[in-house]
Amino acid sequence: AACQSRRPKAVAVKVNFMNEGNTAPAGYEKDFGQAFGTNQTQDGYDYGWKKVADDQPIDVSNLAPGNNNGSGRNRLGNGYASATTQEQLEGSLLLHMQGNLLASWAGQPRSNEVYWEISIPYGTYEVKIGAGDYSTGSDPEVHTLNVEGISFISTHIPQGSNFARVTDNTLVVNVSDGTLTVNAFGGINTKITYIEITESTDFPIAAGILSFDPSPLVASVTTGES
Repeated sequence: AACQSRRPKAVAVKVNFMNEGNTAPAGYEKDFGQAFGTNQTQDGYDYGWKKVADDQPIDVSNLAPGNNNGSGRNRLGNGYASATTQEQLEGSLLLHMQGNLLASWAGQPRSNEVYWEISIPYGTYEVKIGAGDYSTGSDPEVHTLNVEGISFISTHIPQGSNFARVTDNTLVVNVSDGTLTVNAFGGINTKITYIEITESTDFPIAAGILSFDPSPLVASVTTGES
C-alpha cells in the first residue's frame, strides 16, 4: 500500500492570563506572567512574556525575586471556583502589561512594560482576545491590545461595574515570522484576560494601529497597587 502523509495538527491555542494560585478554566493554558520560553502549550509551542525595552524574556510573575505578588490577578477571590468559564475568562482573571505606570511597583521586575508572544507556524489565524478589569480601581485605565501590528482593542475605558467593564474582539491576522505578538502600545494600565488562536482560511486584515490627532491620552505614573 502506498504511504500516506499525515497532515500536521491544526494550531488551536487557548491561554488564560491569571494569578498563580488558581487553576485555569477547562481547555485553557495557564499564564501567570513567566518569561517567554518557560512554558509550552500541549502541542509544544513556547509562550510567555518579553520586556518592551529590550525584547528579552522577563518574568513578571510572583515567582520572580523581589516581585511581590506578581502581575496576575483573580478578582473573584473564593467565588472563582463556582463561576462559569465565561465569568472566569472575562475580567475575573487578568494580567497587568504596563506595570511601568504603577509607581508602587518601581524597582521590581513587574515594573517593566511587557508584551506576550507565542511561537506558532507561519500562517493565517483567527484570534480572539480580551481586556479589562472586573474591579473598579483608582488608577486610570485605557485598555489597548495590538496583535501582529493590528489594533484589536483600542482605548477601551471601562464603564459600569463588574463584567460590564471588560471587552473582547476577534479578527483574522497573518503570522509571517513564526511568532504571534501581543502588545499594549497606546494603552494606559492595560490588562489582558485571555486569548484564543485557531488556524483560519479567511483573509487576514492589513496591519495598522489606530491613532488619534490630537491624542486624548496622556500616560503618567500612577500610585496604585491594583
